[in-house]
Amino acid sequence: MEEQLREMDHRADEHLADEQKRNRDLIARMEREKQLEIENYSIRLFLIFFSSPCTFLHFWAGNHLLFLGKNPGSKVA
Repeated sequence: MEEQLREMDHRADEHLADEQKRNRDLIARMEREKQLEIENYSIRLFLIFFSSPCTFLHFWAGNHLLFLGKNPGSKVA
């Protein structure tokens, strides 16, 4: 009887260790996928801005006007 309990306890510990390893592996994979997705969107954003100079300049000018406290929609005097 005691031997059976020890064997069950040992199998439970092994099962728990396997599940913990599996979860760590899944989390690591999800982190890698998240990083790749961030890099992918960064590249897309870069290509959008630099494939159309007007878009990039409009974005840049709008940000600088906001920095100066001016409304980008209003006329600059």
